[in-house]
Amino acid sequence: MKIFHNAVCTACERTVASTQHNPYPDNGWVMEFDDFGYYGGFTDNIDALLDKRVSSRWFLCHDCVVKFLNLFPNLARTIHKGGHGRSGDTDTSNPCCEWEWRISDNGTPQIVGTNGEWQDLRETADGTWTETTTE
Repeated sequence: MKIFHNAVCTACERTVASTQHNPYPDNGWVMEFDDFGYYGGFTDNIDALLDKRVSSRWFLCHDCVVKFLNLFPNLARTIHKGGHGRSGDTDTSNPCCEWEWRISDNGTPQIVGTNGEWQDLRETADGTWTETTTE
């Protein structure tokens, strides 16, 4: 695994690896702060107009994204399982969180099931993927 950049999480200030060709944290989020503000909103961009804005984007590491989603379960429901793969040469026998996906030893894509264990996906006739059902 080649580290191209080190990214610093805006929330916890932890330095995390970035193996991509941009300074974004692996399996994290980049949130454009400018997209949050609007006239009459919580932040109505006066800080930008006064040139007082510290940053125009927030970088969140993987663990802070998981904390955010656990804090706001209604928002978490808008993200389907299998949001990200595992970075690097780490053990994938246990999922890092409920949004991870992996390719099993036999080549089958898997996501984290409701029981917290790996669940196989199967390809449908139209070429999309769906969770297997256990009966």
